[in-house]
Amino acid sequence: MAIEGGNNLKFKKSIYSDAIEYYRLHPDSFVEDVLDIKLNLYQKVLIRAFFKYSFNCWVLCRGTGKTFLGLLCLVVYCLLNPNTKSGIVAPAFRQGKLAIQEKYKDELCRMSPFLEQEESGFVCSTQKAKIEWYNGSWLEAYPIGSDGI
Repeated sequence: MAIEGGNNLKFKKSIYSDAIEYYRLHPDSFVEDVLDIKLNLYQKVLIRAFFKYSFNCWVLCRGTGKTFLGLLCLVVYCLLNPNTKSGIVAPAFRQGKLAIQEKYKDELCRMSPFLEQEESGFVCSTQKAKIEWYNGSWLEAYPIGSDGI
């Protein structure tokens, strides 16, 4: 059965809005289904907690992927919520910049080609580290220290 004209666009918007609503409630499923990144059980729990609660505090030991998982949560949040303005605040700009370069560009984009396709702009220089997506969302690194280096 073919859907004609404006009804086709309404039908597509309905399907997309239902999918976005589902993935906002199940962001771990978005990571596995859409981004094609496999997660451990504890990572799924932490991602769901990030989306469900206003405040989160992760206490994890070395090597458990706190930076990776935190950045992944921010990226997924930006992708599922258009026009979101988000940031990584670090003691020095260099640390935030490294998170964007190493964790996002070098790891996440390598693991999920979908991310690079959704990216409308990427800057990682000595003055600015920012990712922009086609849905109007962006993620930028900011220093908390006074020197800004």
